[in-house]
Amino acid sequence: MINKYIGSSLQDTIKEFTENDIETKELMEKQELINEISNNIIAMRQTQGLTQNELANIINTKQASISRLEKGALKRIRKQL
Repeated sequence: MINKYIGSSLQDTIKEFTENDIETKELMEKQELINEISNNIIAMRQTQGLTQNELANIINTKQASISRLEKGALKRIRKQL
């Protein structure tokens, strides 16, 4: 069974696993969205030349919150997954 995936691309393997499993497909799509949001936050912050702490001060939150956002590790989001 595992030999079937040797030489396959990761994308092909994921597609095969999620084709018939709607729940897994939805989870993957949500995670991709979380990753995209996290990457956008990092890119915008760096474009403005801000540290996580400086951004946190601007939006009245803690640096740890910015770090979690950038890691895509918000507990609220993970619980919804």
